[in-house]
Amino acid sequence: MKLLLRIFKAELIKTNRTYGFTISVLIPVSISFLQFFVFYIKHEYFANVGMNPWEIMGYNLFNILGIIVMPMYIVLISYLINSTEHQSNSWKYLFALPIPKFKIYAVKILITLLWLFVFCVFTNTLFILTGKLLSYLRPDIGFQDFNINGLIFLSVLKLYLTGLGILSIQFFLSIYWKDFIRPVGIGLGLTIAALILSSWDYVYVIPYSHPLSVLMDFKELNTDFITRPVLFSVFYGLLFFLLGYYMVSKKEI
Repeated sequence: MKLLLRIFKAELIKTNRTYGFTISVLIPVSISFLQFFVFYIKHEYFANVGMNPWEIMGYNLFNILGIIVMPMYIVLISYLINSTEHQSNSWKYLFALPIPKFKIYAVKILITLLWLFVFCVFTNTLFILTGKLLSYLRPDIGFQDFNINGLIFLSVLKLYLTGLGILSIQFFLSIYWKDFIRPVGIGLGLTIAALILSSWDYVYVIPYSHPLSVLMDFKELNTDFITRPVLFSVFYGLLFFLLGYYMVSKKEI
């Protein structure tokens, strides 16, 4: 356990240069600023419309995240976590250390999961703070009259879980190929394919469609936690993380 913690600390220091953590914070901040700006400037379109403004803002948030931002964010951080080793060609030196390959691999996964966790925590926190701030600055919109914090928290938690399938696949691809174009290109292509097939009854078998399912559940105020996209995402996550470790274990030193 102590060895794993030391490897984790060392990996954190090394990945600081990849700006993965910065991206995980910057994207939610940018989206929240955009949401605040739209509601503050165009408040007349949201005030006194007889709708819950939290639902309107939440729909906008999960629409932005589910369609393109969340999948492409995961594609990017999955590449960044392994880019240092690829660019310096240091995999062979890393595996030559007296450290089990599994621990090296597990730490890299934990870092990416941490980045995704930070992304989701900031998304949830800034969403609530944006609505609270608007309730003081623009009380005519009516944020102070409603409360859907529980649904927002549940939706963001599902967003985290529905990202696991994409993360595991992109992590696998980013180890298999050292260049930027192929893993990112495949991720973008599969994201577009998921959007095109979004009306298909069995679209949940495509992991790149899973974040978009959070939007659909939020739109319908669905509070079910265990859904098909969540289950399939966790399944894909376990499968491709195991396949990734098998590939790493076969790497020649």
